[in-house]
Amino acid sequence: MRPRRTAATLLAAALAALPVVADVGRSPATAQQPSRSAREQPQPTMADQGHRSWAEALGPHKADPLGHRGGSHGARQEVATSNVLLRNGRFTVLPEAPGAQRTVHRGLNDRGQTAGVYIDDGVEPDPDGFFPPGAGHGFVHTLRHGPDARFRAIEIPGAQLTLPYDINNRGQVVGVYLDEGAVPGPDGLPAPGAQHAFLWDRGKVTILDPPDTVYAPNAYTINDRGEIVGVRVDDTGNQIGFLRRLDGRYVTLDPPGAAQNKALGINDRGQVVGVYLEDGAVPGPDGRYPARSLHGYLWDRGHYEQLDVPGARATAAADINNRGDVVGEVKDAHGRIRGFARLRGRYTFVDGPGDGNTSFPIHVNDRGDMLIPAPGTIEGLVDLVQ
Repeated sequence: MRPRRTAATLLAAALAALPVVADVGRSPATAQQPSRSAREQPQPTMADQGHRSWAEALGPHKADPLGHRGGSHGARQEVATSNVLLRNGRFTVLPEAPGAQRTVHRGLNDRGQTAGVYIDDGVEPDPDGFFPPGAGHGFVHTLRHGPDARFRAIEIPGAQLTLPYDINNRGQVVGVYLDEGAVPGPDGLPAPGAQHAFLWDRGKVTILDPPDTVYAPNAYTINDRGEIVGVRVDDTGNQIGFLRRLDGRYVTLDPPGAAQNKALGINDRGQVVGVYLEDGAVPGPDGRYPARSLHGYLWDRGHYEQLDVPGARATAAADINNRGDVVGEVKDAHGRIRGFARLRGRYTFVDGPGDGNTSFPIHVNDRGDMLIPAPGTIEGLVDLVQ
């Protein structure tokens, strides 16, 4: 779970926050320009052994790398290849942004709003499969609005790319953005201070800068109290989860026995879920870690609970709602990558629609709706293990 290339890869990513909100096709409204953090730092990519993390990788051009069987819902191909909302056992296809070749819905709140990123139509990826700067745009989408007012573009002033990760019920958005003109170095990382995690709140942009961060942090989820969770990278290249309180104080999240961890979801009760890699785990010749060395976790007021789907080789918890329902990704006993939900303490598999679907739920709201991005747009963590 070490940082890797991000600049061009970042566009191949599905996250961010918003600063300027405007209808697609119209010039963005003016947002307050974010002030520079006193410490300018390069940003991390949440990838390890050449694998990009689900929280950062978009890769809409990438083919589904696994051929395993997904859900048995008999869904049409349109549903099987789309971003979907799973509600009461039924899949609803989420729309594509106007003028986009691919849209990825990333965040979900209780008001029917999603946040994410889209790639302009007609733009071709480079030989490595990554799209050029300026081809990706952040957005907020509202299900209740009419067809011409559903999408609002999100562009932070001075950014070549804005990537929203999540939106809460107050309309606050968190994510990352990349400075205009930022170019990756030989190691694939952007220059120091080129990428930033941020909070957008009614036009005001706050740069998030956890202490002891060598690379710019990533902000993944925000609850309705304004608390934010994410990950920072220290001077050894290890990823460490964090919780940012409403007053700006940071709490380090470090599950017992963890070498590295990512905090990915938080509810209004302050419960946090994420994923951690065991201390001492060493990758094999294929670059994958031993089975059962990657676990989900639940943090609740200083106490940690390990989350493992029974019989699974690896579990990664992505989000938690106010009822305590948890969703995420699992590598099952047969080596298949699937989604899961823990509802009222009981685990169940949640597969995306259609055969061969490798997608999994990354958000669950208080209505029990689950957001499942299109296959091939979010690369997960559990395939890091054998």
